[in-house]
Amino acid sequence: MNAHVQEPVAVYENGERVENTAVSTEVNKFIIQLKKPYKFDGKEYTSIDLSAVENLTARDLTAAEKSWQAHGGSSFVPEVNLAYCFEVAAIATKMPLEFFLGLPSKTALAVKNTLVADFFTDTE
Repeated sequence: MNAHVQEPVAVYENGERVENTAVSTEVNKFIIQLKKPYKFDGKEYTSIDLSAVENLTARDLTAAEKSWQAHGGSSFVPEVNLAYCFEVAAIATKMPLEFFLGLPSKTALAVKNTLVADFFTDTE
């Protein structure tokens, strides 16, 4: 889902500032911009696009939970668990689980927080 952000823009007339206006730009809440490139399997990543999460089905979430449990995961609320979120992200992005397991800690938490925010937001 995209959000609109209003950015202030100065308006000039004959070289003099006359007013501030706002210009709307779209921000995709599912794209995580990385501060430093992340290298995985010989490729460098500057962002992680989790947009495909919006297209997941209950079957996908069940598959993620089963895989997470097979790796030893257990929780009454798996949606807030880092490892479960990685399973979901792997299914959504079609990237291997190892891609997410190797992320720097702050980026890993950004992935988790992005998914948790989506899981608990009523959009329908």
